[in-house]
Amino acid sequence: MKQVLFFTAFLSTIFTTHMTAQTGECNIKPKEIFAGENGDLFQKEYNEYKVNASALGNTNFNNITLKVVLGNWCEDSQREVPRLIKILELSQLEEVSTNYYLVNREKFCVDPTVQKLEVKYVPAIIFYRNGNEIGRIIETPEGSLEGNIAKIINQ
Repeated sequence: MKQVLFFTAFLSTIFTTHMTAQTGECNIKPKEIFAGENGDLFQKEYNEYKVNASALGNTNFNNITLKVVLGNWCEDSQREVPRLIKILELSQLEEVSTNYYLVNREKFCVDPTVQKLEVKYVPAIIFYRNGNEIGRIIETPEGSLEGNIAKIINQ
């Protein structure tokens, strides 16, 4: 009987956790990324990454906004998102409006904004100029993240 009760409680916990990921708030702040599930992996990457600010050159970030869709379970997100956060901070680009959206393994969260982005792979770093999408970095950049950012914004 104890085994049945334990198993029932265990399944209930898993179900509740899964439903929270699908119905909870998915628009998050960077500090929540570092404090949440696998936050230690995000923090480690942030601490170890060396930003190449010169790769950004004279990139003009005026009227640029970003939407970042990530999964805290995803190794690519654990690597690229802390790097992006550090690039924005060290390049004094905190004023670039950046929204972070946490999704589950099905790339789902309740925010309709995320569903409209039609993200199939994470992380997805989506760049906008004056509200119009100008480019995406999906999963892993070609070359450096800084170089990809400059290429998209300078086009």
